[in-house]
Amino acid sequence: MIHDLCLASSTIAKTDVYVSNIQEVYVGIVDKVEIGKNVKAYVRVLDASKKYFHNKNLKFMDLTLKAASQIISLKALGETSDEYTAVFLVQGMAIGQTSVTGIVTDRYGEKIYSVPQQIEVFPPFKLIPKKVTLLIGAVIQITSEGGPQPQFNIIFSIHDPSIASVNNSGFITGKTVGNSTILGMVQAVHAESGKVVIASQDKVEVEVIQLEAVRIHVPITRMKTGTQMPVYVMGIASNQTPFSFGYAVPGLRFYWSVTTRDILDVKSKFSE
Repeated sequence: MIHDLCLASSTIAKTDVYVSNIQEVYVGIVDKVEIGKNVKAYVRVLDASKKYFHNKNLKFMDLTLKAASQIISLKALGETSDEYTAVFLVQGMAIGQTSVTGIVTDRYGEKIYSVPQQIEVFPPFKLIPKKVTLLIGAVIQITSEGGPQPQFNIIFSIHDPSIASVNNSGFITGKTVGNSTILGMVQAVHAESGKVVIASQDKVEVEVIQLEAVRIHVPITRMKTGTQMPVYVMGIASNQTPFSFGYAVPGLRFYWSVTTRDILDVKSKFSE
């Protein structure tokens, strides 16, 4: 209770003060981060009654966040997500796996450690190819490089599903003439909330066309007797490759002929 001796008052002002030692340190962070990018780590300190200390008190506990290796960098931020949480910026510096631990010091000078939280720094996630050109009904698969290891699931979505469709394996099917964008997302789990968050993402531009004409592509126009070279069909535009024609509906059939068979002979690749 507090008494003001300068003021006469019939009431007494009082406040409750709760004193407790540190019981536990908790660190919440996603388990994956792309190299060169940042995520946030959230640190809270619990007392003996499992109540959170106010973040204003954390500076008196010498709160720090340490990594088991130097593949990530850690920086304390002035911002807070709520009145009980300290926020740190975690940046991926090198590819690999490490752990993050929160450390505080109690009133007896003893250090209290959180449970180490595992985190993976993975190479940049990219979808290949960056642009796809398809006929209506044609199918092509997009692949990826980088991303977390070992294997991970990519969640695909398309901006305009009337133009093309994409399944969970990355197979794109052209549906109608037009342009759209496919988004591929890599997910991670947030240790604090258990929620799934986006760790990285990339996109592919999709163009569905109607084939108006074809041309024969040859790498050279002069050959030595007895030699071979490949020839194949392309569309008028350079991005209309044979991959654009694959699995087109209805299917395309090409017939080859030469004007002078005593000079040149054309054979199917599948005749070998």
